[in-house]
Amino acid sequence: MQESKSKQKTFLHINFIKITFYLFVIGVIVFAFYAFLPLLGAVIVAFIIAYLINPVVDFFERKQIIRLIPITMIFILIILIIGLLAFAVKTSFPTQTEIAQMKQNVITSLEESKTYFNSKYDFFNWDDVFDPIMNSVNSGTNLTNQLPKLLSSLAGMSSLFLIIPFCIFVFLMNGR
Repeated sequence: MQESKSKQKTFLHINFIKITFYLFVIGVIVFAFYAFLPLLGAVIVAFIIAYLINPVVDFFERKQIIRLIPITMIFILIILIIGLLAFAVKTSFPTQTEIAQMKQNVITSLEESKTYFNSKYDFFNWDDVFDPIMNSVNSGTNLTNQLPKLLSSLAGMSSLFLIIPFCIFVFLMNGR
């Protein structure tokens, strides 16, 4: 009887260790998947882009052109397109001083409207209408308050801009 309890205790102890080990392994896999999820997304995007570009590279390869030359030409074209898009986006957004000037113009217009409505329709308290609007315009956040968040997102995007071209290059150089 004593031997049976001993075997049962050993069996339960071994099962507990196995279950704990399996749970640990599953936890490590889930954590690794969660940690590398942004990179996995970049690799998937790179694979799709390489898959779409591969017929162009194959066309040039059938014309007896080394595979590296069309890949390089495509990368230069993509860099030019990204540069032109970045330039277009940069020029289309106002500068911070222009935003501050627009904000001041809105506040001035609101004050003039408030004065006009108070003089024209004095039976209603227009301060209750215009003051909250002016306070919300005045309390608008400055871009410098958002700088750490912006730098963090730029760092994440720059890592993707490094990973995606590298993966595209590897996928295209390996052929199929």
